[in-house]
Amino acid sequence: MKSKLEIFLKLFIIADLVVLLLNFLNNYVDVDWVSASPGRRLNNPLAGLLVALFLLGWVNPKIKKTSFEFLRTLITEIPRGYYFFGLLILMQIFLEGMHLTSPAKSYWDLNIEKGYATFFSTIQLYILGLAVLTIANERMNDLNPIPKFYEWNLVAFLFMYLSLDECIGIHDKVNVEAINFLPHWEGLDSVFLWLWVYAPMILAAVIFLMRFFIRASKNNPKVRFAFLAGLSSWVAALVLEGIARGSSFPRYLLIAMEEGAEMVGTTLLLLGFAIYLKNIPYDK
Repeated sequence: MKSKLEIFLKLFIIADLVVLLLNFLNNYVDVDWVSASPGRRLNNPLAGLLVALFLLGWVNPKIKKTSFEFLRTLITEIPRGYYFFGLLILMQIFLEGMHLTSPAKSYWDLNIEKGYATFFSTIQLYILGLAVLTIANERMNDLNPIPKFYEWNLVAFLFMYLSLDECIGIHDKVNVEAINFLPHWEGLDSVFLWLWVYAPMILAAVIFLMRFFIRASKNNPKVRFAFLAGLSSWVAALVLEGIARGSSFPRYLLIAMEEGAEMVGTTLLLLGFAIYLKNIPYDK
């Protein structure tokens, strides 16, 4: 059964990559010889690709082991780690610059779902989830009691969910439904009704992550600083999104600040987990 599922996933990944390529060439760079594509956006194919890659690792333990080893090397070994995090920072600076200098609603607009910044954030969050899973996998036999192991997996899957939410806009779909039953207060823009729906879950997630980060970084001040700075950046991004419509401050600058805080927060969290992972003894 697993072998058949593995074959299906590999074929799906190949087909999905073809769809991604055609959609990109036809809709994003307007290549003349590509006259048609299966869709107009990259969001759904990208989400499908990430889910399929995750399932492939679950079905095939050798692929999972190889993926974890590659990620560990990428984010913890010197100089590869420096190059990797340096590239993340440079890409964020580039995306911010293109947002500020390009027309609104272009693919460089940080606020549109089908823009390049969305895909960058999606992949970065996915890598963050994989980094936590890598730690959980290596600490599985060391953590006692066992519930701590599941706590690491819960954090990993939270990041994976956020990756999918970033890619396909789950919270935007919640917003559409929320408009139908939430009361409308004067001055409250419907675009942000999803914040009211998600508020209890966001609060619970922040408290859970804060508790988790403090425990995980108990013996390492560098890890703790990266975790708390990253989580603070995420909270700042939520606050900026909540006040964006009601502020007289130029909206495109608020968007740059909000999306920038979100991307930097993810990078800082990934850095914290990379430092944590580096301190775990590793037998190849």
